[in-house]
Amino acid sequence: LQKKLFDNGLHLKATGDCVIVAPPLIAEKAHIDTLVDILRKTLAIV
Repeated sequence: LQKKLFDNGLHLKATGDCVIVAPPLIAEKAHIDTLVDILRKTLAIV
Protein backbone atom coordinates (compact mmCIF):
# COMPACT_ATOMS: atom_id res chain seq x y z
CA LEU A 1 0.00 0.00 0.00
CA GLN A 2 2.71 2.45 1.01
CA LYS A 3 4.63 1.90 -2.26
CA LYS A 4 1.51 2.34 -4.39
CA LEU A 5 0.61 5.55 -2.54
CA PHE A 6 4.14 6.86 -3.07
CA ASP A 7 3.97 5.96 -6.78
CA ASN A 8 0.73 7.98 -6.98
CA GLY A 9 2.35 11.03 -5.39
CA LEU A 10 1.45 10.63 -1.73
CA HIS A 11 4.07 9.94 0.91
CA LEU A 12 2.70 8.58 4.17
CA LYS A 13 3.33 5.72 6.54
CA ALA A 14 1.18 2.60 6.62
CA THR A 15 1.57 0.61 9.84
CA GLY A 16 -0.61 -2.43 10.41
CA ASP A 17 -4.21 -1.31 10.02
CA CYS A 18 -3.40 2.42 10.39
CA VAL A 19 -2.22 5.07 7.97
CA ILE A 20 -0.23 7.98 9.39
CA VAL A 21 -0.84 11.22 7.52
CA ALA A 22 1.16 14.32 8.37
CA PRO A 23 0.12 17.21 6.15
CA PRO A 24 2.05 20.49 6.38
CA LEU A 25 1.12 22.79 9.24
CA ILE A 26 -0.15 25.26 6.67
CA ALA A 27 -2.40 23.30 4.31
CA GLU A 28 -5.21 24.69 2.24
CA LYS A 29 -8.40 22.81 1.46
CA ALA A 30 -7.10 22.01 -2.03
CA HIS A 31 -4.07 20.24 -0.52
CA ILE A 32 -6.24 18.07 1.72
CA ASP A 33 -8.62 17.35 -1.18
CA THR A 34 -5.66 16.17 -3.27
CA LEU A 35 -4.44 13.95 -0.42
CA VAL A 36 -7.88 12.37 -0.02
CA ASP A 37 -8.31 11.88 -3.79
CA ILE A 38 -4.97 10.06 -4.10
CA LEU A 39 -5.77 7.92 -1.07
CA ARG A 40 -9.23 6.98 -2.43
CA LYS A 41 -7.93 6.17 -5.92
CA THR A 42 -5.11 4.03 -4.55
CA LEU A 43 -7.35 2.13 -2.13
CA ALA A 44 -9.79 1.42 -4.96
CA ILE A 45 -7.11 -0.45 -6.92
CA VAL A 46 -5.49 -2.30 -4.01
